[in-house]
Amino acid sequence: MFDNYKPSNNVAEDTTVLLDVSNLFRMQFSANTETTIKGVPIAGVSGVINSLPKYANKFNANRLICCFDGKKSRKRRKQIVEEYKANRDKASDIKSPFDMDKDSLLELDKLQMRVLYELIGLLPVKRLYFNELEADDIIGYITKTYFSERKGRRIIVSEDKDFYQLIDNHTDVYHPRKRKLITINNFRKVWNTYPENVIYYRIIEGDSSDNIIGVKGWGRKTLEKFFPELTTERIESLEVFLERVKSKYDLLEQTKTGSKMINQFEVLEPNHKLMDLTATMLNANEKIALQKVVERDTKDMSDIFHFKRRLADLELTDVIRTKSILGLFTSLKY
Repeated sequence: MFDNYKPSNNVAEDTTVLLDVSNLFRMQFSANTETTIKGVPIAGVSGVINSLPKYANKFNANRLICCFDGKKSRKRRKQIVEEYKANRDKASDIKSPFDMDKDSLLELDKLQMRVLYELIGLLPVKRLYFNELEADDIIGYITKTYFSERKGRRIIVSEDKDFYQLIDNHTDVYHPRKRKLITINNFRKVWNTYPENVIYYRIIEGDSSDNIIGVKGWGRKTLEKFFPELTTERIESLEVFLERVKSKYDLLEQTKTGSKMINQFEVLEPNHKLMDLTATMLNANEKIALQKVVERDTKDMSDIFHFKRRLADLELTDVIRTKSILGLFTSLKY
């Protein structure tokens, strides 16, 4: 079934770890109880920073690329569907193990993210931020376009299953909470389809966390019942999939559940535009800026002292594992 794929190379000459920093930050902020010596919650910063050498060592990485959501990262998708992420206004989506009111949580969230962004800028890693892009857009562009002709291995670190659509011979996804590496070889154990087909499941399921409405009453089992070919063949494009749906209208209208697909057919195309990470949202200037960052040498030993001095200024020396972090200056080659 996977006859056209080659195994992932675990000892690749060139290994890039792409971190969905906004996702990792949220994971740490919502559950980790670490504080400064004065009792200020700081886990969003310390949890992410301390994880960098772990990922570099685990995957024998040549480079780490830290990708952030932009301040106006919803803008381009809201032009497609106005309600996109409307459920994330203010502090409604911020979770924390600390008993704090929403305004305090929102302020703490922004403060920690600013500190995290600054500190990562002092490390020998690539830091990518574009005002109108999500981290997903940056990672999708790097894996499917920018690095498309480059040999080597890419590991995406995130809990977001939308990244599964990017898995291929060179690209794996690592789930940090489950500590599970998902590759082209074990993908069937996670999802009984091809990575290329994940997008069609996602546009029908929708995503409540992003306020993307799918086909109501349809889940993975229902989809495979009416479209079993999703588990046995690769669907080449959205156009092909939409034609498959239309060709089964007679079958679909025979049941109440099937009729829901016909009645909600119009959500599929905009959902695809929202969720497809293989088609880039980067404009020409953003592509040029990204190239400069990725190809620029980040290895400057003098930054060690700037980093340590800044930790002291912020009273974070006790929560950041400095010795491990400093190892990045000698282990990363780019």
